[in-house]
Amino acid sequence: MGRAPRERPPRLAQKLLQVREGLGYSQGPFVDALGLTDEIRRQDISDFETGKREPPLRVLLRYSRLVAIPMEHFADDAIDLPAKLTSAVYQGRAPKSSAPRKPKKRPAAS
Repeated sequence: MGRAPRERPPRLAQKLLQVREGLGYSQGPFVDALGLTDEIRRQDISDFETGKREPPLRVLLRYSRLVAIPMEHFADDAIDLPAKLTSAVYQGRAPKSSAPRKPKKRPAAS
């Protein structure tokens, strides 16, 4: 018995493009906005938006958190994304990372 590939949401690529363009990013800076510079490249964003590749769940979660929209909106083609997208970063909520944060350097006491 073979394993069939998981069904891809047909509108996923379109929705990923809508998020990036809705926030006004080009592909390179969008990788930075997602906080995934060590994991994906600009070409990966292009591949996700053209449907060549499907993003890993971790990347999809970052898209979701960046715009404060449930992942269900990306996975379910029956649900449209909001017409106007706002980055959660601008609302004071940065996307959560599963990677530990580096401690901030404190200025030396005078």
